Amino acid sequence: MALFKKIADPVLVSGREDQSVDIKIVKKPMICLIDTDNTVKSDLTRCGLTISSGTLGTPVIVPNEKEFRYRCCLPNYQIPSNLHEYDIVIVDVRDVELKEYIADEHTKTYTTGAPSAYFKCAYPETVFDPRPFGASQVRLQISELLNNGGLLIVFAGEKRYRVEYKFVAITLTGSQDGGSEGHLIYDFIPDCLIQNNKSGEQIFVERAQGSLFSLLGRYCENCRYHVTIHDFSSSKKNTSFFPLLRNSSNEVVGYLQTYGDGAIIVLPDIHDKSTFLHELLMNELPAMFPRIFPYHTQSRWLEEEPYYLPNQEKLIQKKDDAVVEFEKRISEIESEIAENIEKYSWLHGLLTKDGAELVRDVQKFLEWLEFDTVRYMDDPDKKIQEEDLQVDVSQGLLVIEVKGISGTSKDEDCSQINKIKYRRTKERGSFDVYALYIVNHQKHLPPLERENPPFKPEQIIDAQNEERGLLTTWQLFNLCFSIRAGGITKEDARKSLIEFGLVNFKPHGCDELGKPINVLKDGSVVLFDTKIPMSTDDFLIILRDERYHKAEIRFMKSNDETIRKIESGPVGIEINVPAKKSDIFLLKRSS
Repeated sequence: MALFKKIADPVLVSGREDQSVDIKIVKKPMICLIDTDNTVKSDLTRCGLTISSGTLGTPVIVPNEKEFRYRCCLPNYQIPSNLHEYDIVIVDVRDVELKEYIADEHTKTYTTGAPSAYFKCAYPETVFDPRPFGASQVRLQISELLNNGGLLIVFAGEKRYRVEYKFVAITLTGSQDGGSEGHLIYDFIPDCLIQNNKSGEQIFVERAQGSLFSLLGRYCENCRYHVTIHDFSSSKKNTSFFPLLRNSSNEVVGYLQTYGDGAIIVLPDIHDKSTFLHELLMNELPAMFPRIFPYHTQSRWLEEEPYYLPNQEKLIQKKDDAVVEFEKRISEIESEIAENIEKYSWLHGLLTKDGAELVRDVQKFLEWLEFDTVRYMDDPDKKIQEEDLQVDVSQGLLVIEVKGISGTSKDEDCSQINKIKYRRTKERGSFDVYALYIVNHQKHLPPLERENPPFKPEQIIDAQNEERGLLTTWQLFNLCFSIRAGGITKEDARKSLIEFGLVNFKPHGCDELGKPINVLKDGSVVLFDTKIPMSTDDFLIILRDERYHKAEIRFMKSNDETIRKIESGPVGIEINVPAKKSDIFLLKRSS
């Protein structure tokens, strides 16, 4: 250990920057930034805070090319020698850029006595990381700072790791090994509670009230955690530990711990540390630790109960009641959302599932379309392949094959249902059997990124010639919303399912107007040069993004006159549904 202690003395670093503007610097709190980004220092200095900087060290690339070779290295940590007199230490444990090995930087200019001690970096080691050693050197000073009522704020931006250091002693007659010693990167934290290495991005604020938790909530979306913390919150005996942030597994990834008369705050790797620290130091910590911020002009202590103004307590209670009522209402709406998701889960199943689960969800959709009878026919124990579903239609029987696949359909996939159609035709002794192939294609992709329609022109022509239908579950999904918007009736949808070729859901008995000449008044007025007679008793159907919407005609104008009917010519129509110029319009007559 004698060799260990003689390696290097801490170096005093003056953290003061030349001020180019007139900034009033307050003497307290004194803040030391260790390994933070340069922007953090410049931004906090502009706030008038007394800032110094330091580093636990910078890893060095060591050119150990051959076996039995080693290099002598020296630590390069730089910490204020009076760190124990500071009020706040902020450490950013993060990836840092490696520096090249320069022999002069690892040679002692002045030595007292013999032997002279160095770190030994031997082949195949090619990087000398002095940071864990630097962390161990500042631990006692930070502990003293905390006992004096100071704060330690840590951004845990790296995993917990250990470096085993080997020492070498240079003597008058040569060199000799001087033993070894291991240190952790987080050794600078007294009573360190960092437990395991685990990375992730899903971070949640602890359920507690207070402006500090509100601040963390605004910044945790751009966080990434690399370690988890030993959770003392369930222990009634431990009253010094306060979890702040948790991950999706309910593990603590950020905490506050009282230590002596001070406190330790450990947080994940927050993206915008500069802005976060500005808000933390200027807005939150002065109220929590007023002794550290005696010159803080915002006087957050005035917001505490003993200093309330007249009516303030009643107004705060009114605000708290409003928050409780708001949270209750939000909880009720979240329950309604959950119930709605459960009620219509089969719609999402159309886009994500395969096998028997997909068949069952298609069955639920057809039952929602109000077919009288929808029979589940699939039996895996049968040797002969059967249809998945049978549907009784007014024209006879509809047999359906349902598939969920990762790609697009092969010819045999599309035509398999044809064999079953002829089998049922023979059984019934009638040609009233209709066939339909339904596919959830490219099921691992969002439907808007899929190939739509997924059928080759030849597959569609074959389906037309063999009198069978082709359909995707994405079409069924959109059909649901067209029906709910009044653009298509369930009756029209049921009729479309027995079409040949590619099934096309559309309103029956409509005349196509096409796209409007113009759209005015935020979409409430559309202009046409119509060749189709229309009246205000009719209504319009809008096709947009594969879905149909019903729109009522409020009134019509032609040549600046309000009219009820028009045979042909230019006309302006006010409707109750906002329109776009890219919409396609159909006219549905009232009778």
